[in-house]
Amino acid sequence: MTTAVMARALLRVRAMTTCTRPLFLLLACCACGSPGDGEFCELTPAIADAGADQEVFTGSTVQLDGSGSQAETLIVFDWSFASAPAGSTARISGSSARPTFIADRAGLYEVNLVIHAGGCISHPDTVTIAAGVR
Repeated sequence: MTTAVMARALLRVRAMTTCTRPLFLLLACCACGSPGDGEFCELTPAIADAGADQEVFTGSTVQLDGSGSQAETLIVFDWSFASAPAGSTARISGSSARPTFIADRAGLYEVNLVIHAGGCISHPDTVTIAAGVR
């Protein structure tokens, strides 16, 4: 394949996806999805694992655990609340594998974990935290 043909193929591939893997992987094996689907990889997937559901008392510090997540490259953890009890001002303390938050209201907290690894994004995994009064 000539350099010009490779350059045109690369431009077409880049127009179809925003995968950030190196060129040789991009052309050979990057199975990132089509535009708009969030760059989910099929061949070497990043797999988020938000840990086990938990039951805690209101006011407790909740330790999230994404250490079971799997990827072949460096992982960036992206935690977010999918839902929280009305009036909650809980905030997740960072983007590590094991961040915390304070369950400031009674009710259910649903927390999503998405991992970013090697230019690909995992499907979200959700953990549910049930906070109750003492």
